[in-house]
Amino acid sequence: MAPLQNSSAPPASLLHRVRLISAATGDILLDSLKNYLINGNTNQAAAIALYAILSILPLFILTLLMAGQFFGSNPQIQREIIDGIRMLHPYFSGELLSQLGRIDEKRRVLGWAGIITLVWFSAMIFSAIETAFTIIFRSKSYRNYIVSKLLAIAMIPAGWALGMASVGVTYLATILVRQPMIFKGHLLIIQGFLFRYLIPFLVTAAFFTIVYKVIPPVRVRLAEALAASVVFSALMEAAKQFFTWYVSNYTRYHVIFGSLETVVILVIWVFYMALILLFCAELISSYQRRDMILLERALLKPGRNREKIDERLFRKFGRVYPKDAYIFREGDPGREMYYVLSGHVRLEKRAGQVKKVLAELPQGSYFGEMAALIDAPRTASAIASDVAHLAVIDGDTFRHLIRESGEVSLFMLQEFSRRIKNTNAVLEELTREWIGLMAILYFLKEWPLKPGQDPAEELAEYTGKEPADIQEVLKGLRDEGVLAIHNGRVSAFVKERAWHLLSRHVFG
Repeated sequence: MAPLQNSSAPPASLLHRVRLISAATGDILLDSLKNYLINGNTNQAAAIALYAILSILPLFILTLLMAGQFFGSNPQIQREIIDGIRMLHPYFSGELLSQLGRIDEKRRVLGWAGIITLVWFSAMIFSAIETAFTIIFRSKSYRNYIVSKLLAIAMIPAGWALGMASVGVTYLATILVRQPMIFKGHLLIIQGFLFRYLIPFLVTAAFFTIVYKVIPPVRVRLAEALAASVVFSALMEAAKQFFTWYVSNYTRYHVIFGSLETVVILVIWVFYMALILLFCAELISSYQRRDMILLERALLKPGRNREKIDERLFRKFGRVYPKDAYIFREGDPGREMYYVLSGHVRLEKRAGQVKKVLAELPQGSYFGEMAALIDAPRTASAIASDVAHLAVIDGDTFRHLIRESGEVSLFMLQEFSRRIKNTNAVLEELTREWIGLMAILYFLKEWPLKPGQDPAEELAEYTGKEPADIQEVLKGLRDEGVLAIHNGRVSAFVKERAWHLLSRHVFG
């Protein structure tokens, strides 16, 4: 009988589905927090903040220069850009922004060589982000340096395009504000919500969607990047409000740093932004590993949530095997491992015509992992003792889990050792039974023995075993009533008992 392939999970109520989704979301969130600490994201965020000091101010200057090329030295445009910068950094001083706003002076001083240098330094922050993403996404390979640098530089026009769009929309808003008849009584609501919150939120989300999509050295789907950027934008907006309140009420950086207060606050703010940026990247990475997380929990620590874990496993990997159905046979290719969600599975092995039950596996057990790991033939047969619901994990997923999780690797190593020990014991028992059958066939042919004939020596030669091992088998046949042994020599052979024992082994 064949298994029921791709069996669908039983229908569930909306509340039950919400609980399953909540459980999966909780796993992803906990895994993100755990990896956030393991990957040293605080140190990575500090590195990004350092590079930001070398990048962000040149980037602002370039933005102002580009705006000057498109709009000329329009004071209104400059003010809108500066307001946009202040939205990004809630505690920018007016003095620093006024220095940034001297477009004509900077254009004359810098020249083209200076502008190229600014572009190069502006890209440094994206290179730092790429380094952090390489760790977060567990990439085994690094981009070529030139490719990486060109990618970082290419992020600058993307930021400019979105920034100019934001400036344009904001500039349009200022024009519309002067036309109160258009909005009438809703002017303040539209101006306060749309142009101060919604548009900056959407621009930020659009830019960081590009960041999460392009910069990671692994493939990130657009939906994943968009979701992470929305979370990032929301967290950044909340952090902006808290940061403004905190700096305004509980810091006295000017006492220590004096005129450098703005720079210090800028570094702290960028550090906060980097922390949020990397946490959202961890969310993407954990979401991509959600199957691994589920399998890790099932193998290592199901705990009191076993029912929810098993149901999620079945919905993702489930198959149903009827009673007495072969899950696989000895010698079949080993491409999958199996986890018992319900029912029982019997493992059997044959040595010639002798069949031996290796184990009866209950719920929570797994099997077939060795063959799946090394793509080897099955060393035993697996049969459903009753209706069995199994999670079937393909070899690639299982090997990926072994590579990704040190805990699972250690757990599997311990299990492999235990199972090899048990298998060796079973094989030794099967070998003894096989030698016993060989001995019965030998006595059926050679009895009565000739004077001086030594069955232990001859059987040792036939089987390749030591005479001492053969003596142990002969003692076992004596205990079964097949032989009588006197002074170390076989003195009697009971054919009827021998035939009975032989038929029991051969025909079951």
